[in-house]
Amino acid sequence: MLAGGLSSRMQRPKAWLPFGGQPLLVRVVEALRRAFEHVVVVGAEGQDLPFTGATVLRDGLAARGPLAGIQAALIGAGTPAVFAVSCDAPFLQPALARHMAHLAEGHDAAVPRWQDRLHPLLAVYSTRLLPAVSRLLKEDRLRPVFLLDEGDVRIVEEDEILAADPHGLSFCNMNSPDEYAAAVEAIPVRVTFELFGPPRLLAGGSEVAVDVPRPALLGSALAALAREAPALVGSVLDVHGIPSPAYLVSVNGREFTVDRGRTLADGDRLLLLSASAGG
Repeated sequence: MLAGGLSSRMQRPKAWLPFGGQPLLVRVVEALRRAFEHVVVVGAEGQDLPFTGATVLRDGLAARGPLAGIQAALIGAGTPAVFAVSCDAPFLQPALARHMAHLAEGHDAAVPRWQDRLHPLLAVYSTRLLPAVSRLLKEDRLRPVFLLDEGDVRIVEEDEILAADPHGLSFCNMNSPDEYAAAVEAIPVRVTFELFGPPRLLAGGSEVAVDVPRPALLGSALAALAREAPALVGSVLDVHGIPSPAYLVSVNGREFTVDRGRTLADGDRLLLLSASAGG
């Protein structure tokens, strides 16, 4: 994760921007933790960063932009590849991050193309590209897009992206105060599924939080759950998030419903449990 650099157009440090009750950097790190076991934050030397609990690396190259951050991550992360994203991606979908990592296997990089534009700061890079990164930095060719001419790059097209991020939320970024204000207005509703019995065992945990675009409907939340916890697909949910007849959803423990058009509120807790347990 690249922590924002100079943030000159925003006129204030992006990492510290309040977003959904927490600094923006903290929000994006939390999304990454839902996708990967190991998260690192790359900042400039001396840059003040909110505490996230993630490993912090310093790129050590002043005013060299995100390419220097990618270099620091490839050197310091201790993994064969890294998923690089800037901290101004407030709606990053963990399912897309995992999907990109999967599609990158066997390639030097995987870069998404969304709405006819390549996004090299929402991409996966292999350590095999380190010599190319170092050379580009020495040549003052600092735009990450130059990396796409190096090695075997897998371009991930829009139809592949939609399976993991059907609303393209991950591609929202903020470079100006106006874009920040618009993003704050568009913050998705965040709800948490509590899992019991077989769903808990399949998902490997008792809770899964998902972001649902407004207006937040139960059907959209269940579809997001299917993307975030794909182990549930088949026996508990179908690929569209429709529960099998053996399972029920309770909203905040007060009502059971099968109405996919039911509107949800930020902070709602949705219990997914067997129909027999629900009575």
